[in-house]
Amino acid sequence: MTENRFSRWGGQPRIRFGPGGLIPPAVKALLLLNIGIWLLDLLAGWDPVELFALIPAELLPLRLYTLITYMFLHGSFWHIALNMFGLWMFGSALEFAWGSREFLRFYFVCGIGGGLVQALISWGSPIPVIGASGAIYGILLAYGMMYPEQEVYLYGIFAIRMKYLVAFLVVISLLMGLGGGGNTAHFAHLGGMLFGFLYLKLDWRTSGVARKARQARARWQMEQNTRRVRQDEAEAATVDEILEKISQHGIDSLSDREKRILREASQRR
Repeated sequence: MTENRFSRWGGQPRIRFGPGGLIPPAVKALLLLNIGIWLLDLLAGWDPVELFALIPAELLPLRLYTLITYMFLHGSFWHIALNMFGLWMFGSALEFAWGSREFLRFYFVCGIGGGLVQALISWGSPIPVIGASGAIYGILLAYGMMYPEQEVYLYGIFAIRMKYLVAFLVVISLLMGLGGGGNTAHFAHLGGMLFGFLYLKLDWRTSGVARKARQARARWQMEQNTRRVRQDEAEAATVDEILEKISQHGIDSLSDREKRILREASQRR
């Protein structure tokens, strides 16, 4: 792949590797902060969980600040790796589309909302909650709302459209949360998505993010439609040339490639 950049208010995602285009400033700052804290915990033996993790049983009245700080703590390499990959892959697209200020506002709304929902569901629990997953799931929801038909590859193999991926994540998180969920705070995931959805749908006054999301989605769909029209026109021109060749020289004059093009065009039509 050679490009990952959105126009100012959205459009067809393009990935670009190279100076100045890979990671926007807010996403870069979040990546550095999260990774730096994790490395400090890993290498220096400093354990920030007791002071900065979200503990539902201790949230009120003096630990409300942990609704923010819990997002920057991670327990394992794969925990932080997956969260930071999602932040880079999808968060960068949103920041390019909305701008850094709007993106950061949305990120913290989703992260705080996810922590709040998890705390309410498990009220009184002494088990610490850590990780940026609530914010990341909110980002995934927003990306799916803006670009529902965009295909992504799970594990680099399975292609799936964003609208189906978001629906799948909602169902899995709900089932796992209701089933106990092990050591994963699934309701933080759902809470991040819920607050992200409400923010996009209801926050008309404090930001223009909902309007921008609709505009970006409309532009993306327009570009998709334009590309399909151009493909159809190019295909029609090729088919006309093949039919002209048949009329002049007979069907036996066609190459295997021309026969395949004619057969596929006939099936599509």
